[in-house]
Amino acid sequence: MTIPLLAWAALLAAYGLQRVNALGAGAAMQWCSPQAMAGAVRHPGRLTATAVASGLGMSLLMAAAAMLPATLPALHHVARNSLRRRRRAVVAAFLLGYLAVWTGAGALQVAAAAVMPAAALSATLLALLLAAVWELTPLKRAALLACHRSVPIPLWGAGAILTVFRFGLRIGCACVGSCWALMLISPGLGPAGLPVMAGVGALVWFQKRTRYPRLVTRSTAALLAGSGVLVGLLAGLTG
Repeated sequence: MTIPLLAWAALLAAYGLQRVNALGAGAAMQWCSPQAMAGAVRHPGRLTATAVASGLGMSLLMAAAAMLPATLPALHHVARNSLRRRRRAVVAAFLLGYLAVWTGAGALQVAAAAVMPAAALSATLLALLLAAVWELTPLKRAALLACHRSVPIPLWGAGAILTVFRFGLRIGCACVGSCWALMLISPGLGPAGLPVMAGVGALVWFQKRTRYPRLVTRSTAALLAGSGVLVGLLAGLTG
């Protein structure tokens, strides 16, 4: 749990610095702003290297904070089935594979943020409706089931590290397949995005631990659709 806690601390610091920056601290602090995911990546007609790096870093922090707690069963499987003296190495290999997948997903998220509507409420509405639809698809359920599959871990040789790295890649791909739409909801919300992301992380954890995935995904879809209606009404009132 150390990495998720550090990621949450970094996100809290980033949001705090973004608020200081909004009060006039200068552009030097803008690199760590969560707005890099939805606003700062926009530049007249192009993506700047600084904005892309900022967006990727923020996306990786969000994945570490909200997604890693749900991988604890896989991490326990890796740790329990490895030699004690190699436990840190195999856990690190798993995390490297898992976060590598989320880094790639973050690159796509940055590109998507660059073409999303500038209005935060409009972007959030689209994200909520997209996530609601995705929750009802067979692909979502298949990805959720894939999050629970394990592999035998060799005890000796470089093959053990490689197997665990591939396992991390597999779980990462399943997690992205299950949760990618949910992760699009919070970036455009500014300071409100942090509690929303905490809620998303709790929802992801619950989905992966439940014995009734179909019921939970349908309930999640209804919740997201209802939230989308509320956001749409709010957007209409403020527009």
